[in-house]
Amino acid sequence: MTVPTTTVSFDPIRFSKSMERIAESSQKLVIEFLTQTPDLSLPGMADANAIGAAFLDLTSKMIADPTARRMFFSLPPSASDASAGAGDSASWNRPAG
Repeated sequence: MTVPTTTVSFDPIRFSKSMERIAESSQKLVIEFLTQTPDLSLPGMADANAIGAAFLDLTSKMIADPTARRMFFSLPPSASDASAGAGDSASWNRPAG
């Protein structure tokens, strides 16, 4: 039993026409995308004010909460935080588990 062989030839004219069609389609898609007006009523990354407000809210909460400050800056708990439920300094260095 013989296996049929196929010969693949490269046709530069056919290839260039294919690339031209791809470029035209891509250009149309990019122009369509760039000319669309974003829907500003939807929340998301497009609204810089929302991102800034969320960051400000997070920062305010971290400043107001000493436990969050210590976690963020990797500081051990102070003695005054023991009454707030932060634990003692020995438990700070103890592995979780």
